[in-house]
Amino acid sequence: MIPEIYQDNDGGDYSHGIKERMYTLAAGLSTPVIVEIGTRTGNSLRIWAAAAASNGGEVFSVDHTYRPGWPLPACCVLFIASSHHVAWPRPIAVLYIDGDHTKEGCQRDVDYWWPMVKSGGHLLFHDATNPGHLQDLMSIITQLALAQSGTFEIWPNQCGMAYLRKP
Repeated sequence: MIPEIYQDNDGGDYSHGIKERMYTLAAGLSTPVIVEIGTRTGNSLRIWAAAAASNGGEVFSVDHTYRPGWPLPACCVLFIASSHHVAWPRPIAVLYIDGDHTKEGCQRDVDYWWPMVKSGGHLLFHDATNPGHLQDLMSIITQLALAQSGTFEIWPNQCGMAYLRKP
């Protein structure tokens, strides 16, 4: 169960059990390094922070702006930068992409960050089935899933979450 302080305030994006699946995935990690591309108001960051607080993990969030109305917990680090301008030295257990939703921007994030996701690590794409982004994101997600032969799922709700586990 996600602690109440970390509940997001935008039910649509993380409805139908998606926030619970995100939390359970991250809270169950043995080496919890989570990287989030796209902080915006921090709703997903709350979920990752709760999981990291439960298992001693760390959350690194990247966005060119930051607007949440709550203080960052000690387990979180924010980079105010473009996602492909952050030098990253560590293996990633969970990569969450919710940044630039154009085909080019999403592809750039995948090309830059995917190699840093460790074997057995997890990739989640927000807005995977959102009608406003469907053609751009699903083509990238599908190509990556086919190339990786890893576990691939769509977690359905109004925005949709694509999940891929790296072999």
